[in-house]
Amino acid sequence: MVLPGAREVQLSTTDGLRLGAWYLPGPEPDPVAVLVANGNGGHRGLRAPPAAALHEAGPGVLLFDYRGYAGNPGRPSGQGLAPTSGRRSLLVGDAAVHPGRLLHLGESLGAAVVELAPPTAAD
Repeated sequence: MVLPGAREVQLSTTDGLRLGAWYLPGPEPDPVAVLVANGNGGHRGLRAPPAAALHEAGPGVLLFDYRGYAGNPGRPSGQGLAPTSGRRSLLVGDAAVHPGRLLHLGESLGAAVVELAPPTAAD
């Protein structure tokens, strides 16, 4: 794995796909987490260095790849960029991040992806 200390996780889409992701847990208790939505080019491995630096500053970090990228099933599409049920479920449910302590960070195309999934939305 390119991101030391990260857990390999799978995110479920509303149409039944499983997308690869890495999660670096934040400090306990009452963690803060950042969901990083990368740009059009590349994959989560290219975002590992800035994600590691972000994590070093304190919050948990979730890096994921879109459908059709980095070996994920499916094809990229406008509808396919819509929020997955897995992103928020992993952070708010499994990682016990309070919704008010969940931040979204989008780079390039990822800025539109996080706009589709504001912190208060149930994706």
